[in-house]
Amino acid sequence: MTTSRGLPVVDGRQPGDAPGDLRRFLHVLWRPGEVREVRVPRHNRYGHTASGYFDSPDELAAAVAGWDGRANLYISLNCVNPALLARANSRIVAQADATTSDGDVLCRRWLLVDIDAVRPGGISSTDPELEAAQTVLNSVTTFLSGQRWPEPIIAMSGNGFYALYPLDLPNDAASLEAVRSVLGTLSAMFDTDRAHVDTAVANSARLVGLVGTLKVKGDATPDRPHRRSRLKYVPEKLLPVSQEQLESVAALAPKPGSTLGKLPIDVAAAAVRLDEIMRQHGIEYREQAPDANGFTWYHVRQCPFHADGRQFECGVGQKSPMGPLRESASIQKAKARAGRSGRRHWAWISGTRCATHCQRLETVGRASSS
Repeated sequence: MTTSRGLPVVDGRQPGDAPGDLRRFLHVLWRPGEVREVRVPRHNRYGHTASGYFDSPDELAAAVAGWDGRANLYISLNCVNPALLARANSRIVAQADATTSDGDVLCRRWLLVDIDAVRPGGISSTDPELEAAQTVLNSVTTFLSGQRWPEPIIAMSGNGFYALYPLDLPNDAASLEAVRSVLGTLSAMFDTDRAHVDTAVANSARLVGLVGTLKVKGDATPDRPHRRSRLKYVPEKLLPVSQEQLESVAALAPKPGSTLGKLPIDVAAAAVRLDEIMRQHGIEYREQAPDANGFTWYHVRQCPFHADGRQFECGVGQKSPMGPLRESASIQKAKARAGRSGRRHWAWISGTRCATHCQRLETVGRASSS
């Protein structure tokens, strides 16, 4: 299918319609008083880069309408010095003399986990390649949920997936190192031969694809179409990742010359759904319908942390669609009595020490069915 401009799309929308995902994404990203750059790299045959600065998400959405579908659009992830409005105030110039550098960023508001499908450069992904990126995304977000991280914004970038975690950090060397180490940890743990976590997006002036616009890498073909990026999930509350949470994952980053073992491929894939993990390991459970917060609860016959004879008392909740996890009150009490930390307890879900915990739960499953 093509538009009136001859541009192939997969969702039937005309470029320039400023769909709802674009405006919603901008309003979620933006705080009052912030300024961001929109950039359109190499948008013509001369290799020119277009750029503009905006202090209003609505004005930015209106300004990019004429560019949507003509080239790939990006926005600065973190807010920048308001003085940069003087470069191009609430408008986009076709040939920018200067763009945002790391020193122009005021603070870090977001951590970007950018998951790309492995493919040749300059082309769109196939549907199977996009699915491979989503599998890695699900494994990453489930792991971070197990580390007590808050829920992220989830977006389909057009050819891969974004997970955006709120931050409240200064733009300094320590923050850069922490973000770089977190991305290194996630890459070492969850990269596959089909999709990977981009570790080159740690700098504070990093651009992110403008969600809601059309990604136009290469020519569109039947198996490699141009897709409109989509906002898939926004949490009810956007809570920042704490310094402690950031450091706990950053501390797992592999040292130079060493490697961090990846999850077995079947475990990493199974991390998409909690019920599939338990079925895989023969754990008997009862499913409870989603509660008011959207969590589906799975109560196991025997909790692995206590044996008092009470069955189907302890359980785990998983929230659709991206899989954040939550413990039931009873399992928190049992874990406290057993002296287990939340991080160790959920290792069998998130991947760290997964073999030991899965083996223990599998043993419980066999005993309960005998």
